[in-house]
Amino acid sequence: MLGGEVDGRQGRGRDHRLRGTGVTDLGKLADERFLECGPDTGLRVQVDAAFDRARARRRGVCALRSAGDLAKLAFEGIGVTVVPRPVADAVVPADHADCVLRLDDPQALQPLALAHRDPAPTSPAAQVFLRLALARLPGEGTPGLESVPGVAASE
Repeated sequence: MLGGEVDGRQGRGRDHRLRGTGVTDLGKLADERFLECGPDTGLRVQVDAAFDRARARRRGVCALRSAGDLAKLAFEGIGVTVVPRPVADAVVPADHADCVLRLDDPQALQPLALAHRDPAPTSPAAQVFLRLALARLPGEGTPGLESVPGVAASE
């Protein structure tokens, strides 16, 4: 997520030198004002590990607990940050989507697991949640939910 200083003034992500490059390595962010996630969070652990793998340093200027707040501040030009793609996509307008870059670090992508009762949760709310979650994840679809009485499969 890009923001930062442009020509000595604060600029929005749309003015950033890396905008539109699509992919970046963390070494290119070493001189940027970096917006950190607060300590003792999973995101901070992942970002620290990614910088360690890249053998890059960052210049942290503030730490917040919310990934959404980090993305908003980066978009407003306060600095750059690393947040999950869905967080950045929720904050950045579509006409500025090229301000969101993918890290050139395959290990930065963390697998997602979803565990549930077999064949399906008993709670109707949990069944709906599971169906929605599985509809957005790659895989086998909604195993077991089609056969639960009174639960319509998603389309």
